[in-house]
Amino acid sequence: MRFICEIVIVFAFVSLLANDTFAQSNSLRFPTGLTKVTLPFKAADNLMLIDAELNGKAGVFIFDTGAEGTVVNASFAKIIGLVNKGTTTGNGSAGSATAGIIRGVNILVGGIAFNGATVYSLPIDSLTPALGYKIDGILGNDFIAKVVAEIDYAAGTLTLHQPGSYSAPADAEKVPLIIEDGLPFIKAAITLDDKRTIAGKFEIDTGSTGTLLLNSPVVSKYNLTTTLSNYLDTKTGGVGGTGTSKIVRINAVSLGQFKIDRPITQLFTGTKGDNASAAYAGLLGGAIFRRFKMTVDMSGKRLLLEPNSFIKDEFDTDMSGLSLVSGSDDLTSILIDEVRPGSTAAKAGAAEGDIIVSINGQSNLTLQQARRLLRAAGEYDLTLKRGGKIVNVHLTLKRII
Repeated sequence: MRFICEIVIVFAFVSLLANDTFAQSNSLRFPTGLTKVTLPFKAADNLMLIDAELNGKAGVFIFDTGAEGTVVNASFAKIIGLVNKGTTTGNGSAGSATAGIIRGVNILVGGIAFNGATVYSLPIDSLTPALGYKIDGILGNDFIAKVVAEIDYAAGTLTLHQPGSYSAPADAEKVPLIIEDGLPFIKAAITLDDKRTIAGKFEIDTGSTGTLLLNSPVVSKYNLTTTLSNYLDTKTGGVGGTGTSKIVRINAVSLGQFKIDRPITQLFTGTKGDNASAAYAGLLGGAIFRRFKMTVDMSGKRLLLEPNSFIKDEFDTDMSGLSLVSGSDDLTSILIDEVRPGSTAAKAGAAEGDIIVSINGQSNLTLQQARRLLRAAGEYDLTLKRGGKIVNVHLTLKRII
């Protein structure tokens, strides 16, 4: 089985289900008389957060096509009385991890019942400050593969259809899905520069906050850390540890008839975990998918794409050099967790441990709002709290890759 997490966040954990002889496939039951259910989702750095119940207890779950099975946060499992009945070990995005096995769990999503499920327990409380939301688990493909999932990023809604009742829009772009080890992949082409195009198999991962991630064997084969230009060093973290990466901008990625220009791309250079796999080229994440109404039909082995109003939005990453997290238990404060050496923010005097009071006079910003502001070029006045003092810094932001 496999989960997710990236900085860019990629939540990935593929458990060795072959070793779990008790894992079983269960059926879903829609509410009586209904063949589809629509529910809202919150977006957090391109992740979809939905409400779900486990054994009657409500929680917030990431809707993740990059997770083979459903994961429950170990702390949430303890609160609601779920008990491990064994363990399994599997790969995360940058290493391996051991998860507890919990059987006979009843899951309810928008009135759709998935009873007797086997779920996997992992400590994922570290996601909460990174996203600014308390995360109780990850809803994976043990559930998603049994429905047709219509994701309307512009409207913020998720419609779950019974597979036999779903009719695809005639004008939607239909891309064949390849299902391997419970995960969905498509064939896509990436144009690196004016001379090089790579075709490969890419995972469809709604549990990735990023745009495009290339696995380290592809990065190594094409010498991408030396033959592309204007790199930004970063890390890819998640279940199993943290790996090194570089962020660059490439010319384009093509999905069916759609050509997405100038996407930010993460080059994974680590040697462990799923992102070091040579079995596929990389993954496509939420920063791509938000440009579409996207329908994932794993039983029908097809991905449907309908462009929305975000289709022409430019791709950008943080321009300040600030790594921001929630800095309080109630998730209302914004803490500067790290300042990139030599960055605009470092030169302006921002420091690790500062609390952001306001940006351009706007106070009470959410973590998501602050990050969006600092991904756009312009002039920014930051009021910071440093210990008992107020510090003011001015940032002139411009695109750095």
